[in-house]
Amino acid sequence: MIKIKTILALSLMLLTFVIYFQVKDYDFLNYDDIFYVSENEQVKSGLNIESLKWSFKSTLAGNWHPLTWISHLIVVELFGLDGGFHHLANLCFHILNTGLLFFILTRMTGDIWRSFIVAALFGIHPLHVESVAWISERKDVLSTFFGFISLWCYVRYVEKPNLNRYLLIILFFIFSLMSKSMLVTLPFILILLDYWPLKRGRLFIGEKIPFFILSVIFSIISVFAQKSSNALGSLQQYPLYGRIANALISYVSYLEKTIWPFFLNPSYPYPNQIPMSEIFLSGFLLIFISLISLKYIKNKPWIAFGWLWYLGTLVPVIGLVQIGMQGMADRYTYIPIIGIFIMICWSINYIKYKFAITTITSAIICILMITTWYQKQFWSNNTTYYQYILDINPNDVKAHNNLGVALKNTGLYEKAIWHFYEAIKLNSKHSKAYNNLGLTLFKKGKIDEAIYYYNKSLKLDPNNVNTLSNLGNALRKQKKTEEAIKHYNEALRLNPNSFLVNNNLGNALLEQGKLKEAIYHFNEALKISPSDPSAHNNLANAFFYSGKIAEAIQHYNEALKINPNYIEAKNNLEYVLKQKTGINDAK
Repeated sequence: MIKIKTILALSLMLLTFVIYFQVKDYDFLNYDDIFYVSENEQVKSGLNIESLKWSFKSTLAGNWHPLTWISHLIVVELFGLDGGFHHLANLCFHILNTGLLFFILTRMTGDIWRSFIVAALFGIHPLHVESVAWISERKDVLSTFFGFISLWCYVRYVEKPNLNRYLLIILFFIFSLMSKSMLVTLPFILILLDYWPLKRGRLFIGEKIPFFILSVIFSIISVFAQKSSNALGSLQQYPLYGRIANALISYVSYLEKTIWPFFLNPSYPYPNQIPMSEIFLSGFLLIFISLISLKYIKNKPWIAFGWLWYLGTLVPVIGLVQIGMQGMADRYTYIPIIGIFIMICWSINYIKYKFAITTITSAIICILMITTWYQKQFWSNNTTYYQYILDINPNDVKAHNNLGVALKNTGLYEKAIWHFYEAIKLNSKHSKAYNNLGLTLFKKGKIDEAIYYYNKSLKLDPNNVNTLSNLGNALRKQKKTEEAIKHYNEALRLNPNSFLVNNNLGNALLEQGKLKEAIYHFNEALKISPSDPSAHNNLANAFFYSGKIAEAIQHYNEALKINPNYIEAKNNLEYVLKQKTGINDAK
């Protein structure tokens, strides 16, 4: 029996790998991946004491999840900024989660084949593409990994209660919450497990009290983290009635997408208006299924178990506490739809036509595999990702802006400019689109036009550090260095820890011959990002003009050590070495 379980678990994990292995060729997205890894100076520095301290302090992107940050740090330390390895890390956790789910269900129920089908659906379902193929959702797969280990420990504790096993449940529960606070509903899941399939006779609420306390603590932490990044929607912005209506619609929409997972959207905008008929029908359907599950709670307890699992685990992300601007998101279903899979798989045993059911199940799994294979390709790079969103919704302002950034970064300036204009046409107060339009025009050498759009952006958002820095760069290009420095200083006042601004200000001061001040700002830039070759090259230039040849050579070499193909640093080093040779010959 153990051998069969092992073979089935390995086949599940292999199946999941085969469907997703192409993520090894995927790149970072400029949607959150820049905050989590690719442009996060702390994460890019790798695993060290300072970055570990930062992991426990940071509420960047509206989350307190130190273990998620540490997982990113470890991947950077081992593999650098290769997007493929960061995607593979997500996939590894998803594969482990698939195997863990199979073992947990098998151990709890003793039913290998239905556990296998549930785990297979979990591993290959298209709704999970977002959690696996998006690097920023490491928190999703990591928190579930620890959550599943906590459930495994709970099953073992129920089999043979003792303090050590109980403490292990708590420990991995804490690890899960330190990765993402999604599983604050775990105490509720444990109570469901007591009823079915563990059939403990009573619910043992007392032993769940520490878990409820931890859930409350981490929920409060999560709310404060969201508030700190202004991601928490106010009741004025999202009225209570609208939240309840959106929650009802979302519950039904997730059900629909679980059964019919086609035309999935990475960006579901928050609905401005929902027809009363849709709200009524959604509420009616939810109540109807709830009543059916309660009717069969004694004879077919898995129906109530699966339905309550689905309803309960979605509560943190159903929108009653509105976070961000989305109405719903596929990633939110990563854990909840397990309940729906259990409801279905345990119910098909009562259908007489076994051969037909086996054939249909196999066909469904094949269809889901093909759909997931197809769906994941849209996450391969910025261009395919945002173009896919725009194909679904041509009026998505954020997608136009971000696709413009992606096109700009690949040198397709005219196409990028068109998308920035579209974003501005759809939302004339989109400050980032004005800034990005200015930056693209700057790249094309249209400095006056770039300055015009930078100023438009700053009128809408006067405290945007990147725009202030970009405007400074444009003014420097017009030889208005003093004016540029004023904008750099304002940007530094707003964010003293900006690598970009310190580096740009250093260059402006270098142009003015203020070498001591330039050296100071280049050093500040290197404190923030010690592995940036441009800052080493710029600091070397400042040392050279200060007559400090040895220091200049040291930093040119450091720049080339980081990037051996850095032509500017190579040419500068050759020039300085010739100068040094000439000085020595003269002596």
